[in-house]
Amino acid sequence: MIAKINTSGTHIQKDYLKVRIDLFPEPADKTYALHYVDEMIDSGEKDAEGNPIFIPSGSKQLNPCLCHFIKVDPDIDPTKLTGFIKKNFSPPILRQLDDLLSDPGDRRAEIGALMRSRLGSGGKVGIVDIDTLNSKLSSLEVKL
Repeated sequence: MIAKINTSGTHIQKDYLKVRIDLFPEPADKTYALHYVDEMIDSGEKDAEGNPIFIPSGSKQLNPCLCHFIKVDPDIDPTKLTGFIKKNFSPPILRQLDDLLSDPGDRRAEIGALMRSRLGSGGKVGIVDIDTLNSKLSSLEVKL
């Protein structure tokens, strides 16, 4: 899997700074086929209820198989965050996550339990310049 920082998710929640990590499956992962999907575009037409009708564009897109928020300190840098990601998303954890995500049953509780231990350990924060943090982390991509 590949972990990418999604800067649209950077926020402060209950005095903790959180960053969003999107996990993208690779072709060898069980969840890949579920998340490599036809890209849909608006046809410009509406259905009977007035909703837009979407049609395949003829190309594919890879969607994340999981979005996860972690607590970080405001001074986090790409090197520290890469270390955290590699430590907390080790190969055995990724295999377990891939198994859970590829199962058609409702595995939300198991996935939640697995991910709760990977929340990060950033301390409470005051005022944070989120734009500056996002500019530092925006290009971070970690091959796991």
